Amino acid sequence: MRFARARDGSALEFALECMAKNAPEQTRRARRALDLLLKNVRISSWPEVAWQFSGLTPDGFPLELTFSSQPSHIVRYATEIGGPEMPEQERLGEAFRLYHILAGNPVSAEAEQAMRAVQAGRELAYGAWFGGAHTSGSDRYKIYAEAPRGACVDKFLPGIVNGDLPLQHCQARPVMLGYQPDCEIREVYFRAANLEPADIGNLLWSHNFSHQYQETLELIEATAGRPGATAALQGFSLAFNSHSTVEAVSLFAEAEVLFGSDTNIRRSLLKTARARNWSLLCFEQVTQALENRDDVVRNSGVVAWIVSRDNPVELRISIRPPEPDVCFGARGAA
Repeated sequence: MRFARARDGSALEFALECMAKNAPEQTRRARRALDLLLKNVRISSWPEVAWQFSGLTPDGFPLELTFSSQPSHIVRYATEIGGPEMPEQERLGEAFRLYHILAGNPVSAEAEQAMRAVQAGRELAYGAWFGGAHTSGSDRYKIYAEAPRGACVDKFLPGIVNGDLPLQHCQARPVMLGYQPDCEIREVYFRAANLEPADIGNLLWSHNFSHQYQETLELIEATAGRPGATAALQGFSLAFNSHSTVEAVSLFAEAEVLFGSDTNIRRSLLKTARARNWSLLCFEQVTQALENRDDVVRNSGVVAWIVSRDNPVELRISIRPPEPDVCFGARGAA
């Protein structure tokens, strides 16, 4: 059955209403931030495409939600911060401006200049995105900056990479930067191909996470429901603290490559959650409308496995907020 996709923010509103049932304070905090972050989308001078222009999601919706295997309810998202008419070259500066308003803290001028330097003089596809994570008592924000092809990330991580990129035999290249000003975490995201278990082991060993190698491989295969799932991995990231030590290694795959349809993605992840006693209640409720859909354009985005110090390996799934059950010409249960 095909479902209508509204060209407005109603799908996001529906998702927030679902999450508010189990995470009311987190959702309230997220709404407050999103009122500011999505303002330029909502007042765009190109309203006919304002909710379908983004590279964040499969159909161009300008925001994705992310759900985690961690026990606490955290409302997470990444979003566009301008309408389609905003030039890509202006979006990074806008991200820093919005961070200052939301956090109320001064932002490192050096970090902003370093991220700008990575983009300087190069063609951009999206420029920058903005991430938020809201607990019941705190708000954390992250600035994402596009790393265009051929750009040197040494300016962002001076003295760390020095041109010697990891896993070069897997054609690894930097595609995005992440910056969390409150804790001075700097992250570099790489696209890669043909990753094998040995490559994952090398990546973890290089940054003192070798003791979590087996746990990581086991969770990747359990998530996918089959051995050899590492072949589906399409990228990784390294997150550095202010002392230039890697705090986390993340591995990424497209959910569609692992599972196929949104319906199968949802069922597979909920099956894994039940087997491991995870609480994915917010994900389950937000995605209820996907249970029996066969939409040509999918909602699911990236699956991530995050290896961090002193924590179990974490699973995350990003999705475009699903439309409620409103069919073409008929209305189902909302």
